[in-house]
Amino acid sequence: MQWLMRLRVLWGTHKSCHAFHLAPRTLRFQSLKQSNAHSIVTTDALAPEVDSVASECPALKTKLLVSDHGREGWLDFRSLIQSASPDHTCIKSKTTDPMVIFFTSGTTGFPKMAKHSHGLSLRHSFPSSRKLLQLKASDVFWCLSDPGWILAVMGAVFEPWTAGSTVFIHHLPQFDPKVIVETLFKYPITQCIAAPSVYRMILQENFGSLRFPTLEHCTTGGEAMLPEEQEKWRQRTGLLVHQVYGQSETGLTCGTLRGSQVKPGSMGKAIPPFDVQVIDDEGNVLPPNTEGNLGIRIKPTKPIGLFMLYEVVKAFIVLTPQFLSHDPDQLAKELQEHVKAVTAPYKYPRKVEFVPELPKTITGKIKRSELREKESSQMQRQ
Repeated sequence: MQWLMRLRVLWGTHKSCHAFHLAPRTLRFQSLKQSNAHSIVTTDALAPEVDSVASECPALKTKLLVSDHGREGWLDFRSLIQSASPDHTCIKSKTTDPMVIFFTSGTTGFPKMAKHSHGLSLRHSFPSSRKLLQLKASDVFWCLSDPGWILAVMGAVFEPWTAGSTVFIHHLPQFDPKVIVETLFKYPITQCIAAPSVYRMILQENFGSLRFPTLEHCTTGGEAMLPEEQEKWRQRTGLLVHQVYGQSETGLTCGTLRGSQVKPGSMGKAIPPFDVQVIDDEGNVLPPNTEGNLGIRIKPTKPIGLFMLYEVVKAFIVLTPQFLSHDPDQLAKELQEHVKAVTAPYKYPRKVEFVPELPKTITGKIKRSELREKESSQMQRQ
């Protein structure tokens, strides 16, 4: 259903906005309200939830249900498909016309909208983009990403379409390493792309052989893949994992090209037309092997923004006195479960450390650099 809707939007004058299926109810409602969606397509599982908040979404006019059963106030999606005319004339869209809205993962609060034009699809025909995965018409490509993420649009629509490759789709209710491994052995999949957590889950299981008969190339993105995980995957499968980097706001901006040397911990090189540099707080380009901010230049004098290139410590919490006596292990679990409940299951902090005090500047700001140095030292000793 999501793939049909995605294609329909590409042919018309509408913008699509897909929700991540693991997002909690509050985030789904926030996305529906914030996007000012005029129509919504969903299944029996979420239809009651939509009805409960529809009165707070004045822009919502049409509700379509994908189901074997009818529901009051909803149109039958399948009936509309069957009765639709087979004749269709595509509009003449411009590269600057809006095409799709993605929501960020929400690391600083509620997820924010990132609107992309039809130019996003055009980028994948550039020679610089074609060199990244080097897909061929004979390839069978599997993108293990939820359709709500930008990675799924690029990895399951634009990239394979541009190359004429076969797109492999597997409807997984949730990531199951056993099913993923069985699928890679059963079907002639030649390339796959997935978040590091997917590779990590497979490595943590006690599988026998992981020498997949047809798999030739693996790619990962969304977070950093640790060098030791990279090496374990190579030992078990005989394949290296090529990292790519991008954001909901930009699409892919960096990556390790297929056939290029894979450097552990590296996210590769900038993909033209992006000009990506490591810069200091004043915008000056830094020399190699120097930690700084990631700057993406979109015009000679107008950078799109600054993003942290590397940051070990992602967040900190100051405990109130009544929590200081709690068991640290139990409190860490409670904090992790709380984050899962209010954000999304995949966002919880994997590591929680309690310290007596935080290093601060004279003005009271947290010295994140000292926290990073401390964490880096601990990782080196392990």
